[in-house]
Amino acid sequence: MPQFANYVEQQPTNSASWWPEKRHSALEEQPSAKKRPKAVGEGGDLLQSMPSPQCVEALDEVYVWDDRPTVLRFIEENHIRGLLLDARQALDNAFGHDAIKRLSLVRDDEGFDTLFCLVRTRAQLEIATLALRQFDEHWWLARSQEAAGKMNFDFDLV
Repeated sequence: MPQFANYVEQQPTNSASWWPEKRHSALEEQPSAKKRPKAVGEGGDLLQSMPSPQCVEALDEVYVWDDRPTVLRFIEENHIRGLLLDARQALDNAFGHDAIKRLSLVRDDEGFDTLFCLVRTRAQLEIATLALRQFDEHWWLARSQEAAGKMNFDFDLV
């Protein structure tokens, strides 16, 4: 084999002696074209990963959306819908029933996506900080493992 001519050790001359025929034929069946990675919100079978209308309605009662189809797909792919629905009461207790809860998907510098629930509040910074701390201590910290780093909560002052 000419590509191995510079190696000191002798390379096998018969591929059957070191590569099982079964594996060799499986490699030949592999498609040769490589697929590029998908960006957030790109491609895929949207209908297959979308939740039922009842689930979407339940989320609509609590949250407003940035890029609705992308956020919904992310929620379903990461199995965090139940967690979002359960967060409603704790968010209302901490920030009040009138606070707007916005879901937004954010991609960091390393290409990891995180769903942020930003609670928009007119409260002063100190009060909003205490509300977030209360939410964290009474609800989120006990459940954050369920999100596996794919979701986080914060506030946004308006």
